[in-house]
Amino acid sequence: MDLDSESTATSIDESTENLCDNPTRDTLAEGLMGLIKPTVDLLDEKVKATRCTLYEGCSSAVNHQTILKRYSSIECQL
Repeated sequence: MDLDSESTATSIDESTENLCDNPTRDTLAEGLMGLIKPTVDLLDEKVKATRCTLYEGCSSAVNHQTILKRYSSIECQL
């Protein structure tokens, strides 16, 4: 018995045909996406808001640093 001649692997064409018509898989995928998508969307919004806040905070820190440098360069006239 030649082991090389026996193959249980399916071809790519056969496996892609099986993926096309599977209503159970499609229904499960839609259900999972329906559960996951709102959470991912909310997380995306929170990340964007955090980035905006960090950017504003960084800009504010740079402005404060500029003001402090200006004040430190002024000599006290007491």
